[in-house]
Amino acid sequence: MNRGDNIKKIEKHRIAMKKLVLPMPLHFRAGSTPELPFQQAIKKPIPVNCVQIMEAFEVETLEGLMQGKAGDWLMVGNDEDMWVIDDAIFQKTYDIVT
Repeated sequence: MNRGDNIKKIEKHRIAMKKLVLPMPLHFRAGSTPELPFQQAIKKPIPVNCVQIMEAFEVETLEGLMQGKAGDWLMVGNDEDMWVIDDAIFQKTYDIVT
C-alpha cells in the first residue's frame, strides 16, 4: 500500500468518525428519583480518630487547605487523611466510641 492509499484510508476513517453519534450519558435530576431497581445498603462503620478543637484552625486535606472554626472537629482517617467536620454535623452523624 502506498502513501496515497494510506491518506485515502485515513480520510475515509475521519468521515466515518464524523458520522458516528455517541449516546448521551445518563442524567439524573436532584429531587426526582429515577424509576430504577434500587436496593438498600448500609454504609459500613469505619472508626476514625477525632478531636474537637476550641479555636480556629487549618488543616491540609486531600482537597486542599480547609478552615476549621472554634468548636469544629478535626478528623483523622485510617490512611492519615484529615478533614474538618462542623460540630452540628458531627453531633448528627457521629457517636463517640468508648
